[in-house]
Amino acid sequence: GAYKNWISQGLTADLAVVVANLIVKGKRHGPHAWVMQLRRDGKLVEGVTADDMGDKTIGNDLDNARISFNKVWLPKDSLLDKYTGVENNDYVQRVPGINNMDMIGQRLYTGRTVIAASTLVFARTLFKSSKHYSDNKRCWDPKGSIALSDIPQLSLLYSSADKEFSKIEALSDLVEHGLAECLKNDIILARQWPCFNIFENMLF
Repeated sequence: GAYKNWISQGLTADLAVVVANLIVKGKRHGPHAWVMQLRRDGKLVEGVTADDMGDKTIGNDLDNARISFNKVWLPKDSLLDKYTGVENNDYVQRVPGINNMDMIGQRLYTGRTVIAASTLVFARTLFKSSKHYSDNKRCWDPKGSIALSDIPQLSLLYSSADKEFSKIEALSDLVEHGLAECLKNDIILARQWPCFNIFENMLF
């Protein structure tokens, strides 16, 4: 069987795009995207189970489920076949040089960029809250008192953290922009993409 966590609308959706192994004439052609009916008349189809993910750190209003598949087979007419497909019972690659899983995975990257951006917002909020507290917290000093933020070690830490945050935020924006261009133009975000050199210069 197969299992997956963090399925949005996993407790309510009737249809889903799933990734499953394509088998033609007994030969496996690897993961491909399919449209599958998860529920009929509100009930899960045979071989599919779903449970709530339980309490999360944030976002408990979102419907996130864990889902499992056991001996589920899908017909070829449910295959999403823009790049590869089955014709006359033969496997066909419609766009030479493009790996099917690359195109599937690239569309999943959008969710990863959203998670990255949300994480940065969360971290920035914590940073701002901590800085506000230490700016207003007075500490003993031989000449009177100083703000906790002005202690050299902490001041250096805040300055360094702010610079690193800015670098990571710029990187996140760059990846989001590059991915959007790839998705609009049906191209792969390859290792040769020019901004990878920028990433390395920014981070190291």
